[in-house]
Amino acid sequence: MNPYVTGEAAFYGRIFHVTPDVLIPRFETEVLVQELLRRTQKGRVLEIGTGSGNIAITLACECPEMEIVTVDCSGPALAVARLNWERLGGGSRVQFVESDALFDAVQGEFDVFVSNPPYLCNVPEEVDSNVCLYEPHIALFPPDPLYFYRLFAKQASARLIALEVPHERAYKIQGLFSAWQTELINDLTGRPRVLMGGVSYGLH
Repeated sequence: MNPYVTGEAAFYGRIFHVTPDVLIPRFETEVLVQELLRRTQKGRVLEIGTGSGNIAITLACECPEMEIVTVDCSGPALAVARLNWERLGGGSRVQFVESDALFDAVQGEFDVFVSNPPYLCNVPEEVDSNVCLYEPHIALFPPDPLYFYRLFAKQASARLIALEVPHERAYKIQGLFSAWQTELINDLTGRPRVLMGGVSYGLH
């Protein structure tokens, strides 16, 4: 049954509340979380684009030594994420910031930068019709498919980065991060799904 009907979606062993204001968490995104947790379980984390909060909240629940700031431009999405944090964790270790300014909206240094940004092409034959009909387009379709990755390559500052990427543009995105040490991680289908890297890549 459609998670928007039940109001619930599973992610990394937990049940998240979802509404049409947020994307339904994908199983593929669990690879992003898993690979990040393999490399570090502490530090100050910045996430861009929280949606339902599934990534930020999972990291906080799995890692008591993480403090997370997550930024989203959608107030309704942040309301869903805050509700999920209250249900699944709670406390001050996750801060939710509403802003279009992204990096300008936060202060201080971060150990980890993580994001599953919008990256789809708004081309009918490339997108499932149910996705177009029901899921929020602001979380799916950027001005161009590489928009956020270009922004991240210029502005992200952390010792470790973890990004979900579309497999058909994974190597092009990796090329944007030529100043970093990076690695592409495949999902269970054998296609590149996660870009990991950083200035101190591989440190725990």
